[in-house]
Amino acid sequence: MERARHRGVRWVALAALMVLVIMSPVVPYFDHGMRLDHVHVYAADQYTVTFDSQGGSAVDPVIVESGYTISEPTDPTRTGYTFAGWYKDLGFVTPWVFATDVVTGNTTLYAKWTINQYTLTFDSAGGSAVDPITQDYGTAVVAPADPTRTGYTFAGWSPVVPATMPAENLTL
Repeated sequence: MERARHRGVRWVALAALMVLVIMSPVVPYFDHGMRLDHVHVYAADQYTVTFDSQGGSAVDPVIVESGYTISEPTDPTRTGYTFAGWYKDLGFVTPWVFATDVVTGNTTLYAKWTINQYTLTFDSAGGSAVDPITQDYGTAVVAPADPTRTGYTFAGWSPVVPATMPAENLTL
């Protein structure tokens, strides 16, 4: 990336260094007449952006120069949850906007999650109807009342009613 041009001289970003490059080997002087005896090399400030996935899959940290934006990483995954974005704070008040937010120091971004709901549907095989149960992943499931069918004794659900809501819809 090129910074600013001056006649005969330009700054060019190479890796993490800002280097003064003489545009013409014939011009050993700056415009104001000072002789160029040596070149100053400045290391740009670099910072680490860490992604705290809050129980989701790991996201690698990014090293970036001060004042630059970062690319949005691949969304992390977490069983039973939907990823809802990266935030600057644990209270999930201020989202990080990858297109415009710039890094100015070491930064930790926090993953926000929304819990998914799943449904247990019951096939009573000709018995009385049993209402489905829809609730949040991981919450305790209370088994419904047994269905009835004339001339039969209910022997149980197969598979058994889970103790907590699984991360998928099921028919029992």
